Amino acid sequence: MNPPRKRDSFALVFSLLLTLSGVVALGFTYLLFPSLVPGYGGGEPFYLDERNDFSTCFPWYANSRLHLTIRANDTVDIYTDDSYVYSGAYYELAIEPKAQVAIMLKSSSSVVGRFTARQEIPWEMQVGAFGLFFLGLVPTILLAFRVWFKRQQPCGCLKKNMNIKQDACMQAVIKHG
Repeated sequence: MNPPRKRDSFALVFSLLLTLSGVVALGFTYLLFPSLVPGYGGGEPFYLDERNDFSTCFPWYANSRLHLTIRANDTVDIYTDDSYVYSGAYYELAIEPKAQVAIMLKSSSSVVGRFTARQEIPWEMQVGAFGLFFLGLVPTILLAFRVWFKRQQPCGCLKKNMNIKQDACMQAVIKHG
């Protein structure tokens, strides 16, 4: 049987690794995942010039709710599914899950811009990331408290587990420093 210190150390390291895995999962969930839009990545650049008659059309399909931002260096007319919606250099819209939207951009001069797409995070993914984090955090805190409590005991042992009398334990501390 392993001494209590080795078991506690192993459990503490294991729970710290679980906590670290939870932090990585949270980082992926909230920082990276929203920009991983299937088929588009984090967005698409667009160019309106003489070659395309100052207009272009982008079809967008959303597997999950998709937040789309249109930024341009000059004013563009924005149409969704052939309906005029806005004229400007910045526009935001949301595309519902399983929906397809054709976004047409028109201008009277050369324009450079970008679509930026961010998908909503599924609640299952959020629960999983937080669950993994807390699965590691709670034992880490409990084990850290247990290790601290054991250090407060003479010679680092609990008398009831080791069957050592107080005097013998104190002599061991004095003898071994």
